[in-house]
Amino acid sequence: MHDGAPQDTANVADTLASQRADAVLSGPKGPVVTTRELFMQSTSSYRKILGLPVLTIGVLLLSGCATTGNRAGAEGGLEGLEPITLRFSSQETPVAATAAATLAFQEYVTEHTDGLITWENYFSASLVPGPEFLEALSSGILDVARIPTSFVPTELRIANWLVFTGGEPERMWPMDLVQGMLASNQLYLTSEDVAEEYSAHGARLLMTQSTGYYPMICSKPVQTLADAEGVRNRVGGGAWNAEAEALGMTPSVVPVLETYEALQRGIVDCVTIGESGIETYGLWEVGKYVSTTQFSTYPGGFHLAINDEIWSGFPDDVKRVFAAASGLYSEAYVDILIGEHLKILELGVSEHGLEYLDTPELNDVLAEHQRATFASLSDRAPDSVTDPEGMLEEYRAYLDAWAEKWKDGGLPTETEGYEGDLKRAPGLDYGFLFDDMRDSDWYVASFLR
Repeated sequence: MHDGAPQDTANVADTLASQRADAVLSGPKGPVVTTRELFMQSTSSYRKILGLPVLTIGVLLLSGCATTGNRAGAEGGLEGLEPITLRFSSQETPVAATAAATLAFQEYVTEHTDGLITWENYFSASLVPGPEFLEALSSGILDVARIPTSFVPTELRIANWLVFTGGEPERMWPMDLVQGMLASNQLYLTSEDVAEEYSAHGARLLMTQSTGYYPMICSKPVQTLADAEGVRNRVGGGAWNAEAEALGMTPSVVPVLETYEALQRGIVDCVTIGESGIETYGLWEVGKYVSTTQFSTYPGGFHLAINDEIWSGFPDDVKRVFAAASGLYSEAYVDILIGEHLKILELGVSEHGLEYLDTPELNDVLAEHQRATFASLSDRAPDSVTDPEGMLEEYRAYLDAWAEKWKDGGLPTETEGYEGDLKRAPGLDYGFLFDDMRDSDWYVASFLR
C-alpha cells in the first residue's frame, strides 16, 4: 500500500529526469531505447514506487495497422519513403515529465518506419520562439511542433474560441483531464473547419492535449472573495483573464518563464498554473499557498502539428504509424501528469512547506461565470466556423459520451476533495478509454483523409 513516502517519489523523479536527459542528448542515432521502455519508465515508475497498480497499454494494433517486424504496413508501406530527419520543437524542457511522452511518440515512429524517420529535437523552444512555431512549420524551419494555441490567437482562431469551453468538463481530477483530452481530440480531429484552418498555414493537426482545472500558487493566502479582491494574478490570457476579473482579481499576463521572478519580486501575488508548473518553474520556492481553484481547463490547448507538405508525402501506412504513436502519446501524457501531480503534492507539503487551501466560494463564482460564458459562446465564433452552435453541441455531446464511458467502466464519480483526488488518481484504470479512442473509426480515418 502507498505509505506517502515523498523521498522515494523524489528519487524516482530524479532517476527519470536523468534517463530522459540521456535519451534527449543521445538522439536517434545513440543508444536504442524502445518505446515500451520509455513509456514504462515514464508512466509506471510512480505507480510502482507508491505501491499502486501499474497500467499497461499493450502493443497498439489499429485497424489496418498491423506490422511485420518494424515495417509500416503491408504491400510495401515504406516503398518510396526516403530517410528523413524531422525537426521537432516544444516549449517543454528536455527533462520535463511530459517530454518523456514526446520521446515515446518519436521512438514509436522511428521503430515502425525501420529507422527511416528520425528526429532532431529543439526543446525549450531553442530553435524559434514558441509564438513562431506555426509560422516555422509553414516555412519548413520546423517539421513537427507542440504548439500552445494561446501563442497564435489570430492564426488558430477556432482553438482560441474553443478555449472558452474550458469550464465544461467534470469537476474532479483526473476525470476532467481524461474527459477533456478525449472529447477535444474527437472534436478537433474530425472537424473540417479545423483542418482548413491548419491547411491555410501549411500544417496538419495530429493530436491535441488538454489540462485539468487550474489551481493558483500565491505568496499570501487567497481563499475567499475578500482575499481575492485586487490580488494580481498571473493568468494565461483569454478565458482566464475574464475569470480572474470575475473573482475581483487583477489579471496579469507574464511569460511563463518569468513567473518565478514575478512572484518573488511581488510583481504578481499569484500564478494560475497546473501542478506540474509549480515544480518545473520553481514556484514552490517563492509561493507557499496553493489555492485549489477551478480556473478553466485548457481544452485541446496544446496541438501536435506537422508540416502539411511532409505529411502529404507520407504513404497511408506511415500515417497509420503516426496515428498509433499519437494515441500512445495521449495516454502517456495523461498518465505522466497524474503521477507528477501526486509527486508535487507530497514534495510540496513535506519539503517546501506548501499549504493547500480549499476555495469553495471562489469555485462557485468561477463555475457560474464559466456556465454563462459557454451559453453565449456561439455568438462570438470566428467566421471560419461554419456552424458555431452545431460545433458546441457536438463538443458537449462528446464530453457527455466519454463521461458515460468513464462511469460505465466503474471509475469514481464522486470527489474526495482536491488532495484526495490527487492521491486516488494513480490507482485508476482508465486505459480502456484510450483504447476506445484508438479503435474508433473516426480516429484512424482522421489521419487518412
